[in-house]
Amino acid sequence: GSGYTKLQCSDGSWYCPSMFPAPQLWQLSSSLKAHNIRSAPGLSASVLTTAKNGAVLQMKGAVGGWLILADGSGYTKLQCSDGSWYCPSMFPAPQLWQLSSSLKAHNIRSAPGLSASVLTTAKNGAVLQMKGAVGGWLILADGSGYTKL
Repeated sequence: GSGYTKLQCSDGSWYCPSMFPAPQLWQLSSSLKAHNIRSAPGLSASVLTTAKNGAVLQMKGAVGGWLILADGSGYTKLQCSDGSWYCPSMFPAPQLWQLSSSLKAHNIRSAPGLSASVLTTAKNGAVLQMKGAVGGWLILADGSGYTKL
């Protein structure tokens, strides 16, 4: 090539992010009500928005301890003193699960967590297709809801 750049200098450095093979869902577990989404990986970067505890967002990679939002619009610190993000386990293919409960119905919620709104219910004996699990919650195959494992 015709140009060169210094890899590290006193006011910053170049870094190579680690990209996932495909975007992945990550869930926030935090003692705070909200976690910052920043314009760049670093505590000095401006705060664009926040994610509430229990939020599930798609991430496309990580760099220096920061996750990269799937659309590239922001970064969030992977781990900090008041919480961290974790990646749910996804099944190789959607699986059929049958509800066996002492209750007449089981809630399907908008997000993993008891504070998330109830979208609908599944009756005892219902068989639903699930695509994965996150923090003790099954993820419906179409991504439309979550139910407590």
